[in-house]
Amino acid sequence: MSANNISLFDKNTVPEKNDSSASTFLVVGLSLAGLALLIAIAILLCWLIVIIRRKYDEAARRKKEMHDAQLSGWAEVIAEMKLFHRQQQRI
Repeated sequence: MSANNISLFDKNTVPEKNDSSASTFLVVGLSLAGLALLIAIAILLCWLIVIIRRKYDEAARRKKEMHDAQLSGWAEVIAEMKLFHRQQQRI
């Protein structure tokens, strides 16, 4: 072989066994980064669910208060009608 040809098994192209620690470090680092990303996404989703539930609960509470106010308004009208009817019966 001439000096211009590069052999597939040249010492500079074959990784040594000591380089496996660098690849292990890279794999572990990327795995931890991926895990951290998944945890962050899960936290954001939980936060979003809590916000949506609070908005829904507040809207439901307002709707119930409005419904109760309407019922109490009708109760007052019915009470006044009964009172008027009793007064008419006395006359």
